[in-house]
Amino acid sequence: MALDDVAWTRADAYGAKATNLAELRRAIDPKYVPNGFAVPFSFYHDFMVANGLYDAAQSMMNDPAFQDDVQRKDLLKAFRKDIKATPMTTPMRDKLDAMHRAFPEGTTPRCRSGANNEDLVGFTGAGLYDSYTHRLDEGHIEKSFKQVWASLWNLRAYNEREFYRIDHLTAAMGVLVHPNFDDERVNGVALTRNFYFPTFEGYFINAQVVEDMVTNPDGAQTAEEVLLLQNIDPAKPQPYETVYIRRSSLVAADETVIELKDLMELALQLKKIQTHFQFLYGRSTDENFAMDVEFKIDRDGYLAIKQARPWVG
Repeated sequence: MALDDVAWTRADAYGAKATNLAELRRAIDPKYVPNGFAVPFSFYHDFMVANGLYDAAQSMMNDPAFQDDVQRKDLLKAFRKDIKATPMTTPMRDKLDAMHRAFPEGTTPRCRSGANNEDLVGFTGAGLYDSYTHRLDEGHIEKSFKQVWASLWNLRAYNEREFYRIDHLTAAMGVLVHPNFDDERVNGVALTRNFYFPTFEGYFINAQVVEDMVTNPDGAQTAEEVLLLQNIDPAKPQPYETVYIRRSSLVAADETVIELKDLMELALQLKKIQTHFQFLYGRSTDENFAMDVEFKIDRDGYLAIKQARPWVG
């Protein structure tokens, strides 16, 4: 379904990642939010049923060898390989192909994981599953879909569900599809509240240059950390003051990852996001509520906000 037609209340069908992105397009100017499609859990479920893969998963989990950590990792890897090698039904392939062709010619779609047990209040599931960019030479988009679906069964995700006593056979994977962001200048995450000084309006931002990861750094680099505080001095031209907590290790000491004008533009959108979702989640009087936002700034300087989910502190 096209994102603009997806209701925020349909997370049970499409996943919170997709419904929150659809709602972002209503919360702020949609020029800041990628457009695309949400593919529901039912596609994953129908695929698993049609090919007997639920039964195969149950047999795998019942195998005594599955209780051994090393063998569990190997068995899950083999199961993911089976998922990726199993063909879709023709009607399902045709529907996904029609969705793929609805994008402008030359688009490389990003197929993003959206499980029914992530991006929730109290449990984000961040980083558990995998997303894939479907390149122009990769043929039918079913390849990338099955890669995303298979990631539901990686070791970390399985163990996390096991710890939280989530029934693995009720877990399902939706897929959010939108144009991929290539050649970005900045990527980052932001919180829509000031947790250093909670009584003052503000936003906390982590950012790094190009595609170096902010959420899962390799340990060799440090990201830029900046706090934006509402400016209460009418003599100052900017609506927010900047406090740099840490500088990026990938830029010169006198440089910043995000330019001031981009910070101000981002802050205005973060304010709208906080107000909109605080109301939707029924947390308008909760001073601890915040949204965890992912954003990009591309090589031409355009801001794109690609995700928003409730923050779990």
